Amino acid sequence: MLANDQSHGIFSYTCAEALRAGNGIITYSQLITRMNRRTAQNVNDQSPQLVAPEPADKNLVFLTGREWTGITYHLISYDKKWGWILNAGKINGISAGNDRQHTELELQENGHRVEGTKAFANFSQVSGTDGYNNRQTYLL
Repeated sequence: MLANDQSHGIFSYTCAEALRAGNGIITYSQLITRMNRRTAQNVNDQSPQLVAPEPADKNLVFLTGREWTGITYHLISYDKKWGWILNAGKINGISAGNDRQHTELELQENGHRVEGTKAFANFSQVSGTDGYNNRQTYLL
């Protein structure tokens, strides 16, 4: 499969595609369902499988260990071009605010608040991340 002019295996391609479609917040079960659907559209001899020690683990949010609550979570990460960004923007109801009103967001792990500084269609720039590891992703 070609993505961004680079060749990828079907597993890598469908996994990345499913994670992007889920905005990074997707359960293992949802991930494998989306991957199987897309794989079947492209090849006949491969079928991604999900094996979990406990059946309930399939309903955990991918790479978080948290149970799916039906609440949409978002992530903050560092982007080389844009700085600290939130993977949600105007299409998700995020606005950067103005001089009198600001969009404040709270990190799940420590309750620290960050502020939206500029909202684009599908992502937002944030501030208040001083001291955070720019190689780590943080859950809101």
